[in-house]
Amino acid sequence: MTKKRASKDRPDVLAGYLTIADLVARYRVSRATIWSWRRRGFLPQGVRFGGVVRFPAEEILAFESRQAATTAEHQNDRERFY
Repeated sequence: MTKKRASKDRPDVLAGYLTIADLVARYRVSRATIWSWRRRGFLPQGVRFGGVVRFPAEEILAFESRQAATTAEHQNDRERFY
């Protein structure tokens, strides 16, 4: 059996994508939570490559930015009312 190697002439097309396992480790949640967030629209839908769902890193970073902004808004609201 021979190992497949990426050609030096072409970029790795999957380099800018994260897997479910990457997101599980990143957010310290279960796979079921990642699928639930995806199904409910919290995460981007992702792209299927050979039966494996991968998420564009740029979209994940945008998701994190939105979450940070929402958290900051809620923190400001909480400080205003208490």
